[in-house]
Amino acid sequence: MAWDNLGNYFSEQERKFGKEKPDILIVPGSSIPYAGAWDKNPHKSNVKAREQSIKSALNNFKESIHPGGVLILTTTPDKSFARMRKNGIEVDEYTTDFEGYGKVRVREEITHEPKTRTRKWRSVLIFADGQTQTIERNAFMLPRSELMKMLKGSGFINIKKIDVPGEKGHYDGIIAELPANH
Repeated sequence: MAWDNLGNYFSEQERKFGKEKPDILIVPGSSIPYAGAWDKNPHKSNVKAREQSIKSALNNFKESIHPGGVLILTTTPDKSFARMRKNGIEVDEYTTDFEGYGKVRVREEITHEPKTRTRKWRSVLIFADGQTQTIERNAFMLPRSELMKMLKGSGFINIKKIDVPGEKGHYDGIIAELPANH
């Protein structure tokens, strides 16, 4: 489901079926920086339009939660931005199992384009038979401190950094409350 329909979806569920909005919404995998960043988006190079896509997603999250509920999300860790400033590139290599393909070696390279505030990911998958596949994707350069300001601007309160089990080192967690009188 698209984020821009999420608030309406939960409101419709409440109206049609008497189901209350959830008390908690979890947005894992550092997915919020991808709002408005995909290649098909005609505004992918427009920083203001991409910022607006993120703000719109946060507003839809707000409309999806029961008043007094919480939003938990993850974002790019601050230490990743520090490594990028120091090295200009971030590289991660690992092996994983792909169902039906066996072991696959993966090399991920992350670079930044400060002018468009884009984090560019280039992943090369090397299969056991020697074939390769390259996947490229873009994310918005969104440091945790900036995301926390956007959450506040969207009406969330008590915004804090949290540790998310299983994500330590990969993502920074954030918890934000929706005021009970929303």
